[in-house]
Amino acid sequence: MQGRNVAFPNWSHDSKYIYFLSWPENAGVFRMRVADSAVERILNLQDFQPTGYWEDWLGLDPRDVPLLLRDTGLQDVYAFDVASR
Repeated sequence: MQGRNVAFPNWSHDSKYIYFLSWPENAGVFRMRVADSAVERILNLQDFQPTGYWEDWLGLDPRDVPLLLRDTGLQDVYAFDVASR
């Protein structure tokens, strides 16, 4: 992973892997096996539009599924006016 940005490292729940984001080229979610330092891509983020305070974030759910913040745009924002009785 030399010459790449690596961020948001997360240990897997069994402590066998470290998951992380890497970019700029071939951006994705990767995991490194601790036993032998083998790295594999878990998710390709080529067309992914991140959002959030720092624009990127990675976490893991209880089953080690990657969690990311995604920008879905403003097209689906709704406002409701509720009349009180």
